[in-house]
Amino acid sequence: MIKLVPYRIPDRIALLRDCLVGPPVLPYLEVPGENIYSHKWNQNYKTHAFAPNLRFIHIGKCGGTTIMAEFFEQGIYLEQDHLRKPRQLPGWVFLWVRHPITRFVSAFNFAKSLVEFDPSGLDPDKLTLDNCPEPGRIRKKITQGYTFTPEYDALITKFESANALAESLSSSEPRLENQAEELFCHPKEHISKGIGFYLSNGRWVARNSRRILFVGCLETMTQDFRRLTDILGWENLAQTIPSHRRSGSPNYSTDLSPTARRNLVARFQKTEYPALQALVKYGHLTRERIDEYMK
Repeated sequence: MIKLVPYRIPDRIALLRDCLVGPPVLPYLEVPGENIYSHKWNQNYKTHAFAPNLRFIHIGKCGGTTIMAEFFEQGIYLEQDHLRKPRQLPGWVFLWVRHPITRFVSAFNFAKSLVEFDPSGLDPDKLTLDNCPEPGRIRKKITQGYTFTPEYDALITKFESANALAESLSSSEPRLENQAEELFCHPKEHISKGIGFYLSNGRWVARNSRRILFVGCLETMTQDFRRLTDILGWENLAQTIPSHRRSGSPNYSTDLSPTARRNLVARFQKTEYPALQALVKYGHLTRERIDEYMK
């Protein structure tokens, strides 16, 4: 059991020195006395503790919303690196990954579901994961008339499915191919920001392997979350059972043609697969898992 300690300002210099000479102390929780505060993350949560030496690398469409919600619902504030490269801070990190191809499909379908979501009748100040798929984006859609940016929304609507986007990467029509390329590589949101983006195609793992506390997989979410809570030893968190957290998302097609798969596999040879192979090399993923991911 990792004990709670009295609240103090994190001694980042000491943590950094610890990182330079050896592994950091195991993640621990600090409690800010009686000052229970509310933190808004997709919806309001009252948090009463936080871990100054633990961060979550939240790779989009790998179950990160579920992970974050489990921590916040137990009153634990969790720092995350999401839609940006991991920060070079002292302490431990953990992350969740997923089959790169299904992650891509989910990323496209999620973006499309937000662009096409009908917010009629919803109060922009009362959005939660229970009444819409992404409160921040839907609030923007209600108040500004677009979900991401006008340009990005327009690109999403040009492709009826993830399969259409993936196939169009090798289209014989230059205009369609260019549009597919633009969306596939667009810096907005999750389509381009996959495992390779966060882990710098494996280079980040090589530099930071000793800081990785745990790597979980979406395909084995429940078992892996249990393993994480066993490592942390935080009693309240250990009582939770992770479950899907979003609502209001339509069931878009997840089917891919052989052409679409070939295009994606070719693209991932320099990004997703090297990142996953680095996790295997440094002992954070099993060879069996990556073999499944590379099929």
